[in-house]
Amino acid sequence: MRSTINDVAREAGVSRGTVDRVINNKGNVSKKSEEKVFAAIKKLDYVRSPFASALSKSGNRIKIGIVYPDLDHYYWDEVDKGIVEMKNTMDAMGVEILTVKTKSYDYREQIREFENLVQKGVKGIITIAYHRNKLDKKIEELYEKDIPIITFVSDAPDSKRLYYVGLNDYKAGMTAGKLMGLYLEGRGNVAVIGVHRDLASMEDRIRGFRDKIKIEYPGINILYVYSLKEDTRSGMDIYNESLKTLTEEIIEKRLDINGIYVTSSLTGHVGKVLETMEIGKKIILIGHENTKETRKMLLNDMVHATVFQDQKEEIKRAVNILWKHIIGDEEHDFPNFYSKQRILIKEQIE
Repeated sequence: MRSTINDVAREAGVSRGTVDRVINNKGNVSKKSEEKVFAAIKKLDYVRSPFASALSKSGNRIKIGIVYPDLDHYYWDEVDKGIVEMKNTMDAMGVEILTVKTKSYDYREQIREFENLVQKGVKGIITIAYHRNKLDKKIEELYEKDIPIITFVSDAPDSKRLYYVGLNDYKAGMTAGKLMGLYLEGRGNVAVIGVHRDLASMEDRIRGFRDKIKIEYPGINILYVYSLKEDTRSGMDIYNESLKTLTEEIIEKRLDINGIYVTSSLTGHVGKVLETMEIGKKIILIGHENTKETRKMLLNDMVHATVFQDQKEEIKRAVNILWKHIIGDEEHDFPNFYSKQRILIKEQIE
């Protein structure tokens, strides 16, 4: 007889609701209780549908692929942690997670890795879209082969991807614009440093930032939107030097600058450059993501505020959604699962 969720709850010594929260990654469960649930799942060979049960008993396993870049380690390390946690959960469900890290944000390399995963028999793929639209054809091809794609962190909004899990980046950009307007008290000159602008998320943030400034703060002038593109981890030192040079040029060419908006997790690095130039506290720096370097710069008053997301929870949610879709356990009529938008300022850091 197939084990039920009630059996798991009894075995783990927790409530049915706690088991449901663990299985569906709803949070608000202690690490100790979570471990008890995982142990009970493995002991009872609990699986969540007759289809999954048949797979488990036959020795077959469903394979899910995840593709993301081996770059920006200050950001993607949190995704790594989420994948490790989901591997533990999904293993008990008869699911094998195959992770692939690319050496760049080149969509052509990404497409090659999609093909490799298909050869390995994956039933679906989770990925950040390395380009807003140049993946559309490949995603449609996989869709026709019944291999669904879920995007997370950055979307391919016009493609046939199944779902998107991540921030509403347009609104995140608007939040950054609001913060800039408040800190500048509605007047001043601002430069935007746009990173990885092939990503839909980056362009959406810039668009949201611009719109908020235009609508609510006509006294603020956006001087220019600069572009910076990261290549490979082997070139990180060169890349960081390029960012340093760009930041210095912005300051030196526009002595009347009052604010800088950074669209990515490199916010802290820009703050560090401003600190070295001994001009940081004179410039309002607003950006994104909650990295160690950004927190340090917040404490040093080089960064004023950052808008961030929980990328660890996003990848966990994406895995769970894709698994449900594959086994026919749950379908949704809406294409986006938007994450909670968060803001960090100096006073929140303990």
